[in-house]
This record gives sequence, structure tokens and C-alpha cells, in this order.
Amino acid sequence: KRVVLQNVGLNRAYSGPLRYVMFTGIDVNEGLSQAHRRNTFKSNLFGQGYEEGVKTSVGCSYKGRVWSRKITSVAGLCEWCSQVGQKILNEAINVDTVLEGVLKPVLITQRPKLMPIAIEWPASFLTEPEWIVHVLFKDEEIPLYETSIDLLEPSETGPLKFVIHAGDRRVEYDLQIFSEEDGKGFRYVPLSRTEIFFKVGGKKKTLADWADDDPPIIRFVDNSYIENNLHIGGGSETPVPFQKEGIAAWDWSSVNLKSESQGEDRRTDSIQYHVLRQLKQGGYDLLFDDDSAGEAADIIAIKILDEKLSIELYHCKFSHGDMPGARIKDLYEVCGQAQKSIHWKEDVRRLIHHMKRREARRVNYSKPTRFEIGDMNTLAQVEKMARFFRSEFKIFVVQPGLSRAQVKTDQLELLGATELYLKETYNIGLGVIVSA
Repeated sequence: KRVVLQNVGLNRAYSGPLRYVMFTGIDVNEGLSQAHRRNTFKSNLFGQGYEEGVKTSVGCSYKGRVWSRKITSVAGLCEWCSQVGQKILNEAINVDTVLEGVLKPVLITQRPKLMPIAIEWPASFLTEPEWIVHVLFKDEEIPLYETSIDLLEPSETGPLKFVIHAGDRRVEYDLQIFSEEDGKGFRYVPLSRTEIFFKVGGKKKTLADWADDDPPIIRFVDNSYIENNLHIGGGSETPVPFQKEGIAAWDWSSVNLKSESQGEDRRTDSIQYHVLRQLKQGGYDLLFDDDSAGEAADIIAIKILDEKLSIELYHCKFSHGDMPGARIKDLYEVCGQAQKSIHWKEDVRRLIHHMKRREARRVNYSKPTRFEIGDMNTLAQVEKMARFFRSEFKIFVVQPGLSRAQVKTDQLELLGATELYLKETYNIGLGVIVSA
């Protein structure tokens, strides 16, 4: 699912000697189009995507070699060989159509006329340990796990603005896309006098310098996304609207629908406090308030089951109205947050280390604990189990500003697109909690 090819090699069979041509990056599209011509045949391909809820890569050559970029055990290698062998022997697979679902990058000269719903850190930041990456504001160096990147005033046609922030420190940027002969038709413009630096290991770069090779990713409502001035499509499958019957309606009569976070003083009329109160009746071994810049989710809930860890991420969002209704803007950001958080399934121990450092930093500043149920000893127990137990993830969007009785087609389509994205990538289920 969601394959993006990085290399396409072609042999051109003219009357003379064979000629080999390699296509990479944006030129992959040209390689794919030429691969259908009668005088060419594909020599080798390599790309990345998702299979059975795991991010993976695959390459193959005309001579019969198949490879993947992995680090695994000997047993894992044998299992991978067996899976590849089954595909090679499967005569039902049509090799002429296997690439039809490939996501193809397109060089653009203006921003897509689509609603952006999320912006993510550069891909390398999500694979490095969080304490390795630091964001340097004017007067302080802050670890990535205490820093957020978020869209700013998103719209279908306006500027692509975003903010990088930690506490009261914030720097705003505008991603500008334009036509340029050399193809570099983009720039990141700071909207304030100060600019931030990223520090990873010994490297220290501005956002603009870092983005040349490893840009932030902006996702749109149709599951497409951009990296700098490359627009990558949303996938081969058309999202099915979310089933209205699958939406859970809660009672929010004691809650201020415009109050999202409980904060360190645990505001009892907030959406987050109400969700935590309901979850405390669910038999969880660990409930963690992860709210604030750098969060994995507003609430992390973990149950220890029979040789399985059940992990739930809850994203809460305030209402744009005083009463529940059918406002599509109530769902844009919370659906974007759900899509941003899928990478935590890739390595459960990374999530646990994130929680450890977030709690330690909170306590070091003599502030209230983030634990609602459990403690650091519980978390250490979960970390040990994560080495051997399988993990099952589910992501919830919580928006009491949406009325299930009044929900409209465009809202169900947005929820359906989010559900499809979660399934196509890491095979994560989506839960939706709203008002009646």
C-alpha cells in the first residue's frame, strides 16, 4: 500500500546495443511512462510503502534479484524470503498492473487548492531518538519531545503557514511555492525576526537548509501530501465514508465544549478531563496525560492483556461553536493529529521512552505528574513486555462539537479518508467520539 518509487531503471532495446537509463526522484514518473513503450523493459525498481501494518521497502531486478532495506534476525530473513517466494509463485498477480497504485510525485508551481490538515516533522526526525534532535530557539535549546510543529490559519487557497513552538517560544514560517527553471521553486520564509536552528548530533542547520534534503510534510484532506514543491497523490483507493453507526456519542452536559485541555490544574469542565474520567472506568493499567507541545496524543491509554499490549491514543479538540453541530472545521485539525501520530506504532519502545522523558521533565520542574493511572514502575513493566508482546494500536478522535445526529457527508468522507490512511499504513483502527 502507498508505494513511492525511488528508483526506476530501464533497458532500451534499440537495434544496436542495449542502453540502460536510471530514473530517480521526480524523474521516476517519466521512467514509469517510458516503461510501457514497446522498445523498453524494466531493469530494476526500488520503493517504499506499507505491508500488513508495517513500513517496508522492496526492490527487484530483471535478472531475478529481490531485496529490501531491513535490519532483522536470521529467522526474520527466512520469514521474509518465504513471503517473497509466495508472491513470485502466485500466478494470479498481473505484473503489468502491479504498479498502477504507485504514488507519483508531481513538481508543482503553486500550492494545491486543497485543505491542509496536518504538518509533520521531517521523516528523519521520526526515526532518530527524540533526545538526539534539539530545536534551538533564540535563548534556549529544547529537545524535540517538548516541541511541536503545527499549521497556522490553514485554508484551501491561502498561504501555507506553520509555527514551531515550545511553551511561549514560537517562530512562524510561510512555505512559498513558485515557478523556477532549476526546479527549486520553494522557500521557507520566517515571519518574525528570529529563526530557529535544528541540531542533530553535530549538525546545526536552519529549517531552510534542512528542508532541502529532508523537508517537513504537509498533508491534505484527500490524503495527498507535499514535500517542498513535490505533490504526492492520495493513493489508489477511494475512501469510503465513515459509518455513522460506528460513531460513539457521549454525554458532555458538564463540559465547556470550547475548553480542550485540563492543564496542570486539571480543569474539571475540560474535554480532556471528561475523557480521562470515562477512561478511568475502563480497567486500564496506565493512563498518561501527554498534552502540551511535543505530545504523541492528548491521552495515552495502555492495557496489559494476555501476551498483548493494547495501546490507545486519544486526540481531543475543542468545538468552534457553543453547541454541537455539523461544522467541518471542527474535524480538520483533530483528523490531522490522528494521521500525524501513526508513526508511534513503528516502535512501541520509542513511545515509552517519549513518555519517560516527558514525565521526568515535568517532575524536574516541580509540576504535577502526567500519570492519571500507573506510575514510572508501571511504565517500566510495559517497556519490558514490549520486547516480547505484540502491540495493538487504536487511535481516537474526540470532538464534542460534532453532533452524530447532524453529521454531514463531507464530515463522514473526511473521517473515512482518515480511517483509510490509518489502515493502509500501519493497520490502525479509528475510533470517533462526539456528541449525540
